[in-house]
This record gives sequence, C-alpha cells and structure tokens, in this order.
Amino acid sequence: MASYKKIINQHLAAQIDIEEHFSAKIQEALEEIREESFVDVKDLLIRIREVLESNYTLLNKAMDKYDEPEPVQHNGHAGSGTNGAILDQAKSLEKKRSQVSRILRELYSDLNKITVANTQLYTMGLAFKSEDVAELAMKHLEELAPLVIKVCEIVPEVITRELKMDEPQIDITVAQKALADTRILWKFS
Repeated sequence: MASYKKIINQHLAAQIDIEEHFSAKIQEALEEIREESFVDVKDLLIRIREVLESNYTLLNKAMDKYDEPEPVQHNGHAGSGTNGAILDQAKSLEKKRSQVSRILRELYSDLNKITVANTQLYTMGLAFKSEDVAELAMKHLEELAPLVIKVCEIVPEVITRELKMDEPQIDITVAQKALADTRILWKFS
C-alpha cells in the first residue's frame, strides 16, 4: 500500500498540472481578446491568473514536504481534453474578432475543475490528518470561489455587448435582468 505522503504528493502533482494548464489557457484567452470594450474581462482573467500563480508556488512548496524518494512526474495532460481541443480549433479559424463569451464559458469550466480538485485535496488532507495540505487547499478555495462567482456574473453583460456589436438594436439592459434572475437561482440551489 502506498504511503500517505506518496498519495498526497501525487494529488499535489495533479493539482499543479491542472493549474498550469489552466494558467496557459488564460494567457491564450488574454491574447485572443483584442476588443477594448472587454477590459473588465481581461482584468478578471488577470486576477484569476495571479491567484493560480500564487497557488502554484504554494503547491510546489507543499510537494517538497511530501516528497518521496521515488519522484512523482507531472504528466502535463491533466487539464487537456475537450476544452483544449475547442480552444485549439477556435484559434485555427480566422475570425474578425474574438468571442469573449466563449472564452469565459471554457475558462469557467476549467475554474470549476480546479475548485473540485482543491475540494478533493482538502478532503484528503483532512483524512490523512495533514493539516498543512488541508489548509492550503482551503486557502485556494477561499480565493477561487469569489472568482467563479465573478465569472458567472460578468457573462450576461459580455453576451449583450457582443450581440450589440453585430445587432445595434439589442437592448443591453437585459443583462441586468439576466444577472438578477440567475443570482436568485444560485442562492436557492
């Protein structure tokens, strides 16, 4: 049976892989968003990237503590899959402008994947009585949870701005109704 240190180290390595992959996707998204009207989206993505970079440093420090003689290798593929393929496909197409709403949808999915992985890491830290790992994962969750909500909240406004670019008659105030209605759903779910 594997030692608890080895198990924790493997999960820390997987978490690092996921966060590295997501951070790279955020950088691609930042480069893809060229419109000046989406500065708020870029600011949010930069904030998410900063949190991930901070978490990445702390995760690496934690790995040092739980390092076993047998090295755990990062596979670099923990975050790849459908979302990565969609981004690659979309980048190969020539577009007159980026679709910020699409970028947010994909990044929201990845951000949720990271929060679930942190929940798993937190639970494992508790189960193995590794308070430092549990605290690290909880700290990451505390930083990421408001960002998940912020991404969800910015979507209605982004959608209406995108639609307005192509259809000038679009009433952008519907974004406020969409946000209010979805906030109600999230509070009761």
